[in-house]
Amino acid sequence: PGQTSLTISIKNNAPGGGGNDWVMDDIAFSTCLPSLQMRPSNSPTYCNNGQVDVSVAVSTFFDNFAYYQWERSTNNGATWSPAPESPSVQTFTYVTSGLNHLDTVALPSFLANSGNNGYRYRIRTSTSTTNIASDICAIYNSTDIITINVHSTCDVLPAEILQFNVQLN
Repeated sequence: PGQTSLTISIKNNAPGGGGNDWVMDDIAFSTCLPSLQMRPSNSPTYCNNGQVDVSVAVSTFFDNFAYYQWERSTNNGATWSPAPESPSVQTFTYVTSGLNHLDTVALPSFLANSGNNGYRYRIRTSTSTTNIASDICAIYNSTDIITINVHSTCDVLPAEILQFNVQLN
């Protein structure tokens, strides 16, 4: 995680040198962090009993970030655990657009109430199911967090049907 640079030394150990012996195989580089755009915003406000819809648009140059898991914090981000709305590890289904691989994944909808006011949600991504459980190998960052705000004085009003007319055609 602390790696910030890389030095590659190429040496020709063949007698006579200068031939076709300078080869590098099985070395691959990938981006460190996919781009994550939280939706609707990082701090949406909902009415009590309003539907909460949270998703993230993921864009990455390489499609090696194949796995994700939604996480929730109930203590201002001090600790995180799998979100009960979607606790299992899942896989992205990327669509290639130009040079990037894109996907949008959503947390299952739920109703806002005073009990989940201040809850934080984030998405953890990784290259393997083993890595997603590791704080060192999984990818997330502190700006890609949605904090749920529930407005206590706005309720979703009930609706009643006062008149209903039909005509058989």
